[in-house]
Amino acid sequence: PVMLLNRQLNLSNRLPGPNQAITIVILQSYGARFGLLVDEVMNMQEVVVKALGPLFKGIPDFAGATILGDGLVALILDPDGMTTHSGLVEKMQSRKLNADETKDQSLEETIPMLLFALSGLERLAIPLGLVGRLERFPADKVQRSGKHEVVKYGDGIMQIFRPNEYIDGAYCSPEKSDKPISVITHYINQQPVGLVVDQVHDIIQVPKNTYETGPRQRGLMGCVLLDKKVINVIDLKEILMLRSLHDNEAPRVSVMDIEVVQ
Repeated sequence: PVMLLNRQLNLSNRLPGPNQAITIVILQSYGARFGLLVDEVMNMQEVVVKALGPLFKGIPDFAGATILGDGLVALILDPDGMTTHSGLVEKMQSRKLNADETKDQSLEETIPMLLFALSGLERLAIPLGLVGRLERFPADKVQRSGKHEVVKYGDGIMQIFRPNEYIDGAYCSPEKSDKPISVITHYINQQPVGLVVDQVHDIIQVPKNTYETGPRQRGLMGCVLLDKKVINVIDLKEILMLRSLHDNEAPRVSVMDIEVVQ
C-alpha cells in the first residue's frame, strides 16, 4: 500500500502525472511495510526531537519537531499515527496473504543500502546501517592535517579519505576539481570518518544475500542483482583496515640506502 503525503496532511489532492517519476519512502508500522509518496528526499540528518505543545495533541500525524541548523523548524512525521489516522492499519491487517505470497516474501528478504558511484564503478552500495549521514562540502573547505585530508565538522574535525585506492576496479581521478565533494559519514567509536564519493544516487532495497563472481576482490563483499543490473557491495570493514595499514606503513629502505650504510 502507498499513502500520498500531500493528501494525508490535507495540503493538496494533486496526483503525479502518468509519465512522472515518483519518490516513495518505505516505512514500517505495526509490523507491516507501506510506501509514503513524497515530492523529494533531500538528505539524512540526525536531530533532537522536541515534543509539540498541548495544542497539537489532537494531530496524530506528527511525533514532534526539531530545530534545524539554519534555525527553521521541521515537523517530524509519526508513521504509526499516520497509518492509524488514515485507516491503513485496518486495511493491512484485514488483507490475508496466501501461502504462496508468504513464501515469496520470505525468499525475497531485502535490506536497505545506499547506492553511490566512484570513478570506474558506477554502481556501488553500502548497507544503510553503516551510514551516519550524507554531507556535501565545498572543495575549498578540505584542508590537510599531516598526510590526512580533514574538514571542519560540527564543533570538531573529521578525517576524510578517498576509498577508490582500496577497491578493485575503481581508480583515482588525477585532476583536481573545484566542485563540492560528496561524503558518506561513518562513525567509529563515536568518531566520524568520511568516505569521499563521486556521486550519491539513492537508497535502494536489495537482496540480503550477495554473490561472488570469482576470486575475492579487494574492498568488495560481493554483488547483488537489482533490475537486471549488477551492484557491487563494498566491504567497509576491509576498506578501513587497508586504510589503517596504509597509514601505519613503515618507510621502505631502498637497495641504494643499504649500500650507502655499508
